[in-house]
Amino acid sequence: IEWANHKTGADTVSFDADAFAEPQTITLSEGFYLWDDLTIQGTGKTKLSLSGDNSTQIFYSEANLTLRDIRIANGSAETGGAISMGFYNGASGTL
Repeated sequence: IEWANHKTGADTVSFDADAFAEPQTITLSEGFYLWDDLTIQGTGKTKLSLSGDNSTQIFYSEANLTLRDIRIANGSAETGGAISMGFYNGASGTL
């Protein structure tokens, strides 16, 4: 995600279906700040989860963010919960 964020233009990050064939949760110790359009393609909402562990926001996005087939859980922030969008900059979110 960090690599895609540093590239110019919209990017897609896809998780490997074989590596995430069994349900797994990726627990983050800090969230991602996005400034470039990004699509994240998961492996299924029952197979892959990103968790903020009730201690961090998962995404703060100043750009367009699309999430497909992935579960976002347990985000925590003063504003935005798991995901906060910079709509004032024209960003949009698609779940």
